[in-house]
Amino acid sequence: MRLDRFRLLHLRRLRDHRLRTAVSVLGIASGVGLIVAMSSLLTSATATADATVALLGGARYEVTVATADLERARDAIADVERVEGVRHFVEVPMMIDDVQGWLVALEDRDGLTTRPAKALAATTGIRTGSALPVSGRHVLTGPTGQPMAGQIAGRAEPELRDRYGGRVAVADLETALRLRGRTGTETLLVHGQPDPTALATAAGDADIREAANRVIQARNTIGVMFTMLSILGAMGLVVGGFLLFNTMNMTVLDRRHEIASLRALGGDRRMILTGVLAEAATLGAVGSALGLVLGTAMARSVIATVPDAFARAIGTPLQTSVPATLLVVAWLLGVATAMASAIVPARRALRIEPLEALRPEVQPSEHHLTRRWWLIGAGVLLFVIPSGRMAFGAAMAGLLCIAAGAAPFIIAMTVGIARRLGASGELAATALKRSGRRVWGTTTVVMIAVAIAVTTSGLAVNLRDTTNENLSTILGSDFWIGTTSGDNIALVGLPTAWTTEFESIEGVRSIAANTWVPAESGPHIVGVQGVYGDSAYSFTRLATDDARARMAAGEGAVVIKQTALTFGYEVGDIIDIPGATPSLRLPIVAITGAIAPGSGGMVNISHDLFAAHYGIDSFARYEVQLEPGADPSAVREQLDRITAGHRVQIFTGEEFGADARQSSDQILALIAMMLLVIVTCAAVALLNTLLASTLERTNEFAVLRAIGATKRRIVTSVATEALAIGLTGAVLGAVAGSAYHASLVSTIRAITAFDIDYAFSPAAFAAAILTGIAIAGAGAILPCRRANRLDILNALAR
Repeated sequence: MRLDRFRLLHLRRLRDHRLRTAVSVLGIASGVGLIVAMSSLLTSATATADATVALLGGARYEVTVATADLERARDAIADVERVEGVRHFVEVPMMIDDVQGWLVALEDRDGLTTRPAKALAATTGIRTGSALPVSGRHVLTGPTGQPMAGQIAGRAEPELRDRYGGRVAVADLETALRLRGRTGTETLLVHGQPDPTALATAAGDADIREAANRVIQARNTIGVMFTMLSILGAMGLVVGGFLLFNTMNMTVLDRRHEIASLRALGGDRRMILTGVLAEAATLGAVGSALGLVLGTAMARSVIATVPDAFARAIGTPLQTSVPATLLVVAWLLGVATAMASAIVPARRALRIEPLEALRPEVQPSEHHLTRRWWLIGAGVLLFVIPSGRMAFGAAMAGLLCIAAGAAPFIIAMTVGIARRLGASGELAATALKRSGRRVWGTTTVVMIAVAIAVTTSGLAVNLRDTTNENLSTILGSDFWIGTTSGDNIALVGLPTAWTTEFESIEGVRSIAANTWVPAESGPHIVGVQGVYGDSAYSFTRLATDDARARMAAGEGAVVIKQTALTFGYEVGDIIDIPGATPSLRLPIVAITGAIAPGSGGMVNISHDLFAAHYGIDSFARYEVQLEPGADPSAVREQLDRITAGHRVQIFTGEEFGADARQSSDQILALIAMMLLVIVTCAAVALLNTLLASTLERTNEFAVLRAIGATKRRIVTSVATEALAIGLTGAVLGAVAGSAYHASLVSTIRAITAFDIDYAFSPAAFAAAILTGIAIAGAGAILPCRRANRLDILNALAR
């Protein structure tokens, strides 16, 4: 179609109907924005891991060896065929003043292939990233738990300063080893393409990992969270698509006479089809472009909301990454959604014949019964059959199919509700019945929004209850001592000598402590925790007394359900503890229902075994358990005295538990933000429908006013129309959301082993109805004002 003709027939309409155009553009923009923001989770995890791999300078393998075996292992590995080089690498968490960061160093030798690795190897002294102090003497605390002073020589090279979220301290190897202290294990980077079997033989009992696995592990760690949030993001795009569907439906209906006249004057069907699709593509292109801007801005908020536990499981804070490829794909997806939403209206436009110009404007009802039953059947199958992560999206796709198949029922229900709302409802029912397709599209949008609201609110309650139940064990310890708050995983050590001093305090019944490291097991990251005493952490406290006693004696390991599910373990199986050097194999003595970040879960062993096989003879966090009747304030004074000079935080059990719940609260806040966007889109969809209805009924309103109807009656009929759509969508959405919630809980239990149980929430159901009413109220405000300001004479003249 020629450009001048497109401008005349289509762009003019977009300009004349500015509000309708803006609504469509914003609908697509919000959907595309959510897709970009949610996808940034995975791209950022990948970019973060890629950035860390770049520090390795092209190394193929990472080999962890005992410090005492370092030189022998280096020489043996260097002699393996096709090994091009072996380098010493240091990467450990440490505190710089009150901020937890990462100390990184790399042996300076030729052959590095990446700029960050070359800059790291060339570093002298201590240089810091963008989120740490740039100069002066500061207190540094490494895995040994012994604070020491260090002089910061300046900012790290540009290639390094933003790594690890800017919380990186780079140093030459000698300085790094002095600050880190003796940890018992060292990391060697192996360059080249050695045979894995020959490398394993040369390394002996060392732990061997492929460097590239860091990327896969990062993606797996964030995978479940990404899948859940991406489904919500996709639903935002679906809502935007329905908005545009309504717009194009109204466009075709408004221009029925114009299209019929064009057909009478010789216009062919191809010109009409391409015109409608091009108009939709234009709206989609503009909305998608705006969505890219919104999504890029939202991505930073999404990454900032990721709980620290996930970042520590990956090994470094996530750095926000929104690659150009993602933006291009999201833009194309937005345009494709817009054009797909216009297919049905475009086909309807093709069926308009020249004589349509002489017929009254009525939307015909087309009920293809067989097709609709097929859609309902397909929807039920999509809802019931898929399992695993595919079930997330399949169930929502099934809901859309059911909504499409049940369109006549949805329209009839909306009209029926309107008729039961008094005299104004009769007027509203007539208008609703006349615009069946538009009513169905808008009601479906409200239904989707409410279904998502019911699902997410119900799931939030389940997650909160499960988290609270897990964290309730924390109250088993009266004080918690560490370098970070409860919502962060502590990795920096505290002196083991404090154990004796704490135990000697009057009123202290017992002391527990733990140390945690992320370890690789194939494509997964597994948290390995060394436990001293009777820790109140749910990872072990949920096990039986006998199982905890066997673990403390070094006779077994306690794993959580996520670990058992990921690797297929059962009680009694022998587990090869990830990352242990030399290798460590233990029987599984218990599987607990505790929750941990990452796909690999958590393995708990005795602290003695942990210190022997990971070389970390310090504690990341202490727990103090008091005698009945002991004075907490007196004990707290003694704890402050012993820990003076160390940058630690001391919490009561209640305070620590409240902090620990912040991770789940962050995820729920992110879901709430997405839900707000989707519900807002639903309100905008209703606004769009009611505005169109108000414009269509202008003459009707004018006649009613001329024969004595009051403004109140007119406005009430518009509000009733909104209320009928809102209530229908709310009721159907609440029912669908309850079913989807049950399906989602079952799926999450299957793929994550979180012990969350579905429970119908009357409060959530009632809140859904109120949400529908709120959407109706928000969408009706502007149309009611327009109807209230109606000029009778001008309306009759038109």
